[in-house]
Amino acid sequence: MKKIFTLAAAALFAASVNAQDFILQGGSDYATYGTATGEFEEPIGATTVTDPANMTCTTAPGLTAYLLKADKAFGDGAYITYNGTEYRTFKLSNGAPTAIDLPEGVTISKIEVIGFSNTAGTPTYIATLGTIVEGAYVAQYTNDGTGDVISVDKSSVAKDDGGRDVCGVDPGVITIDNLNLTGRFFFKNGGKQPCIIMNLYKAGESTAISTVKANSTEAPMFNLAGQKVDKSYKGMVIQGGFKFMNK
Repeated sequence: MKKIFTLAAAALFAASVNAQDFILQGGSDYATYGTATGEFEEPIGATTVTDPANMTCTTAPGLTAYLLKADKAFGDGAYITYNGTEYRTFKLSNGAPTAIDLPEGVTISKIEVIGFSNTAGTPTYIATLGTIVEGAYVAQYTNDGTGDVISVDKSSVAKDDGGRDVCGVDPGVITIDNLNLTGRFFFKNGGKQPCIIMNLYKAGESTAISTVKANSTEAPMFNLAGQKVDKSYKGMVIQGGFKFMNK
């Protein structure tokens, strides 16, 4: 199974095609960098981070990212061009978990990570992505580096005539689908520091979270290892935000 933010409004979900709803990118036009107040649990490493760096999306209220590693911050990366449109990437911290708060009522079924590795000769990738279920982190996607990676690296970045750092080749793309993300989700990068934009696709039109849960039998089903399974699977599963024994 193949796996993988200008914020701009997009068309609503139509038929069986997912509509692109958010693009998270760096740059002052679309992101504001700051510091969140309080203690945040970092579930992947089972640690606590106090007053982590955050990035708020100025054109999508409710969409906020948190960099869950002490003394680390988001930053602006080089510009990339994807599908004919120029975006400014944002930098993550190497190997640090990131939390994303989604707008209320939004469920994300697919994510695209687009950009480059900030270290020449070394790829970057998403190592794990998931949510909290009954107090424990449950992965919906994992990659030990042998799955999809972004091999485009910093050697492709140079100054343009205006003095901006620009990636001169097509960026790398990782697609992570078959997701069921609501509220807050977490991911951690592997390889070297990524400079990326991130496309988030809704599972359908925005609906109240209670409605999503009421329709949980239509949501993808995962085992406790984060692998997608079908109704024939026997054992403990997670579907629509609920964990239960499938017999």
